[in-house]
Amino acid sequence: MPSKNDKPNENEIKSLLSFYQKKQFVEAEKLALSLSSRYPNHSYAWKIFAAVLEQTNRIAEAVEINQKVIFLSGSDPEAHLSLGNCYNKLGKLDEAELSYKNALSLKSNYIQALNNLAIILNKSNKYEESVFYYRKIIELQPDFAQAYYNISLNL
Repeated sequence: MPSKNDKPNENEIKSLLSFYQKKQFVEAEKLALSLSSRYPNHSYAWKIFAAVLEQTNRIAEAVEINQKVIFLSGSDPEAHLSLGNCYNKLGKLDEAELSYKNALSLKSNYIQALNNLAIILNKSNKYEESVFYYRKIIELQPDFAQAYYNISLNL
């Protein structure tokens, strides 16, 4: 029986990531389920499982698994970003906004979270706040052309 601190070996992690990156989602899901069953407190397999669910349009299930990842490892900004992306796909804009803000509270210069938050705020008719985040993106990454374009749509 694995202890709370047990974790998958390096080859298992590499295989899981490889399956996911090659879009071999059936294999990735099987291995993620196996690893998360054997190592229930290790968040990485759960994280990949949530990503597979999202990629295969099982968004409500992905929300549930992303919440588990956050429970296991609340300080992971990517997990909050993934949860926000799922909420966005479900049309739950307030929940998406909160998830992106949680990601940014953990990593303030997280361009993807900043951009997704700005987009959600724009969808929610919070234009001034949206522009604020686009400007923050430009501060951090001046060559991010989409931010300039999106600001021009809001002015």
